[in-house]
Amino acid sequence: MKFLSILICWCFLQSSFAATYYISPTGNDDSGNGSISKPWRTLFKATSVVTTAGDIIHVHAGMYTETQQIVLAVGVSIEGEGITSVIKSTLTSDWTALLLLQSPEGTPGNQHISFLKFDGQNGSTYWAIYVAGRSNVSINNCTITDFKDRGVLFGGRSDNEEAPPDIYATGNTFHDNTVLNCAAYNTANGVYGRGCLNIGGQEGMLIYNNTIVQDQRPFGFNGWPIKYYNHGYLKGCKIYNNKLTKMPNQGLFPGDRGWDFCIELFNESGLEIYGNTIQGSLDFNHQTKGDYPYSVWIHDNIISQPVLNSSFESGIIFEFESEGLIVENNKLNNISGAILFIPGITVMLLMLPFATIHF
Repeated sequence: MKFLSILICWCFLQSSFAATYYISPTGNDDSGNGSISKPWRTLFKATSVVTTAGDIIHVHAGMYTETQQIVLAVGVSIEGEGITSVIKSTLTSDWTALLLLQSPEGTPGNQHISFLKFDGQNGSTYWAIYVAGRSNVSINNCTITDFKDRGVLFGGRSDNEEAPPDIYATGNTFHDNTVLNCAAYNTANGVYGRGCLNIGGQEGMLIYNNTIVQDQRPFGFNGWPIKYYNHGYLKGCKIYNNKLTKMPNQGLFPGDRGWDFCIELFNESGLEIYGNTIQGSLDFNHQTKGDYPYSVWIHDNIISQPVLNSSFESGIIFEFESEGLIVENNKLNNISGAILFIPGITVMLLMLPFATIHF
């Protein structure tokens, strides 16, 4: 009880000293102090000064063009006023995010980014937001549009290695966002599909109530709405109540100038996907139960194409080892191959209740 009382007092003191700082299109980085009456002009200035956990940077309505990468300190949050608070960047370098949240594995971020619009300016800027090594980060109620390669990345590792982290990121959420035209395929950096949202090294991450659309580029150049990052390694994550749209396939065969994937994930345990409206296929690789009663549970989704395509379109695909799968109560419409299993050279253990399939 004594320890609990001390903890409550510490949390109260932390919140008591938290402050809100402001930026405005009419602000000044030199003469401003971040107050509501003397705001700064750029988010870069604000994030350079505001580094105390619990503090909030408020972005007034207006257009902000950042000339340097924005690095957000642990515990500091950014709040805007909706799609009228627009952040752009002059950065054009590959593998560079407009907004970076990077820390050693297992760092509690305890922060949120909300009610903002991030504009990639017709593919001028490479990535929008990169969260690496941090837990308890929420990105919500944001609009993210027109980034060249990827929209948002959540990585449990901070070194970008394609391996499971020693400490998984926990408590991260991505919800009530709109992400449009932020995933590349077949770019100058190689024939490889990116994601509007990319996730890896996450435990218990929640992805819900989002609208993610990738059909705005010419055929052969659209990535996926949701894609693994650092080879996935996902535990107990949930993807639900989203509207996910991928451009219909126009290839002569699967893999011809891209794939029909709407979601592609690797190395999952305890993954649950439900209540989504999906245009495009779901592709899963290396599913094992681990400490969960199932590896992947897919239920109560609508997986559909507008019309039955002359090109092959998949519904749900399981590749390599797949143990303890549950697929039930889904509706698949205008799909060429509803549920596909591609085990490779591994042994597959399957638990598959019937899905509802409409052609």
